[in-house]
Formats: sequence, structure tokens, C-alpha cells
Amino acid sequence: MLLLVLAACSSGDPTPPATSGGPTSATPTVTATVTASVTESPASPTPTVEPVILPPGVPATYRRDDDQANLPLERLVPPGVEITGTWFPDRETLIVTWGAGDDPFRREQGLVVWRRTGSDPPWVATYAFLDPPKAGVLGVQVDTGDVTGDGHPDALVFENTGGSGVCGTWSVIALSPEGDGPTYTKDLCDASVEMSTRPVGLRLVESIFGPTDPHCCPSGVRTSILQWNGSRWRVTSREETGA
Repeated sequence: MLLLVLAACSSGDPTPPATSGGPTSATPTVTATVTASVTESPASPTPTVEPVILPPGVPATYRRDDDQANLPLERLVPPGVEITGTWFPDRETLIVTWGAGDDPFRREQGLVVWRRTGSDPPWVATYAFLDPPKAGVLGVQVDTGDVTGDGHPDALVFENTGGSGVCGTWSVIALSPEGDGPTYTKDLCDASVEMSTRPVGLRLVESIFGPTDPHCCPSGVRTSILQWNGSRWRVTSREETGA
């Protein structure tokens, strides 16, 4: 009898069954339309959130549980700088930009994201960057909205270096409880990046120059729609006009 019981116990498969989970004005005549659903942008595959490296002078925490509107901005940035902008993407997040220096073409420019934690410390700096004077950044512009489609706001940031082509660096900073950090970074001239709502994503608009085009007058415009698939930005449509 004991042998029969042992045989019955040993015949069962202890391994659980495998499961699977799923991962404005009139425009020129359109001359080409391309759909490219698999083209990937030269972007970071995931937000860069660890470790949080803060520029010199930016405090890591603010230890009073003040509401956004009551935060002392001068205590959230390096001492002695000029605050150039504030944005409130949601009730728990604050973005502050600053500049320092007398020469408008050689100023330090910076940005910091502050998030309310609901615990101690109440406010934490979760992401920041600094452009040194030699970078030639004239200013930092910010727009906010959900471009990744995850239900959390994002920040579209432009570090403007000027020039006739309005050159600079465009970035998307994901703002979410899981971590804040860039998912997209691109240096551009004669181009711009906008937030797209239909479909949700980014709209990249680039000038197209022919061999004899003067810099003032490109032959056409290329408009690309980029969408976030959870790990990367992909070009989902592209249209050229006038070229």
C-alpha cells in the first residue's frame, strides 16, 4: 500500500503551467505621403530616472508640505539665479527654469522638476539639467501635456541656441509616479517639435531644402508623426508638401 501511495505522489507534475502576457493656413499641394509604422526615432528607449543627478546648488528636497502656489521658488533653484519660468503639469508637480549671467549669449540655463511625495520629505527634486554658459543656450521653453498616452503629463522642452535656423535641443521628459526622465532627445535646425493630440504623440516639422534653395526659402516641409509604444518613439506617418 505504501508503494502505491508513493507512486501516486511522484506521478504529479510539480511545475506550474506556463503563462503568457502581452507585452492652419493653406498649405502647398501634397506631393508625397508615406506610412512608416516601424521606423524608430533616435531616442532613449526608457526614461532615465536613476540616479537623480542634480546641478550644483539645486537642493534635493524641500521639507515643508506647502501647496504648489505657496512654494518659495528661490529655495528650489541654485542661489542667486534668475527664475525664468514655472509650469504646473498637475497638482503634484512643479517645473522651474532659471538663468544666470549678464551676457545673453553666454548664460547658464537650467531646469528642475519637483514632485510632491505625500510622505517625508514632502517635496523631492526628481529630474534636472544644467546648460553651462559655453553651450550657448539662449533660453529654455517648456510645454506640458500627455504625449505618451499613459495618462500622465509630459514636458516638451526646447533648449534654444538660436541662429537663422532656430537651432536647439528638443526633449520629452516623462512625468509619472514611476519616475521622471527624458524619453526623446533630438538636436535640430530648421525644424520644430510640437505636441500632437490626434493622434497622441509628437509632430516633427522639418524644412526641405533643394540644391539651389536659399536658407530663407526651403522648397518644402516634411511632417512626421511619432508615437510612443511603451518603450520607444516610432514614426507612424510622414507627409511632404511642396518639395
